[in-house]
Amino acid sequence: MHLTLSGGSLMPSLIELSQEMDSLLAQLQEEDEVSEETIARLERIEGDIKSKAGGYVAIIRNLQAEAESHEKLMKYHKVKQDVANRKIEFLKQRLKEVMLHQSIDKLDTDYGRVKVRTGGDHMRELIIDNEALVPEEFKRTEIKILKSDLKKAVMNEPFGVIDMGCHLGDAPIWLEIR
Repeated sequence: MHLTLSGGSLMPSLIELSQEMDSLLAQLQEEDEVSEETIARLERIEGDIKSKAGGYVAIIRNLQAEAESHEKLMKYHKVKQDVANRKIEFLKQRLKEVMLHQSIDKLDTDYGRVKVRTGGDHMRELIIDNEALVPEEFKRTEIKILKSDLKKAVMNEPFGVIDMGCHLGDAPIWLEIR
């Protein structure tokens, strides 16, 4: 199926080219002899697939560059945000220290009201002085599976004879564009 625009013909999509190639190859299996026209069609489809793939690669590279640019901008803005937040915390700490030192509970300024607040017991931090003295009912032991070591053991097991409660998944498949 060819799409037309303003009287011109556009190249079929990659999927359409693949379907056309499949159809032509199926037709070839049924024929005894391969005609020059069939060979020419195969070559045209192969060329069109190569051309279309080149377009895909160009688009992918442009999108990768755009994504990298956005990532750099995000990192830049994250640094700026962190600097601003550190400045905010420094200024708040300085103001709190002065207000506590001067026994000022509340200040009304042109820009807003400042209060020194104290949280209740539910906001207090629990500090452990000696873990050995903490009752067992408040302790929990967590099991951590060493996945990289377990993977090595499973990979070294001939024919997967021993059931270790796990298995290797499928190997990943990806495109490499250079």
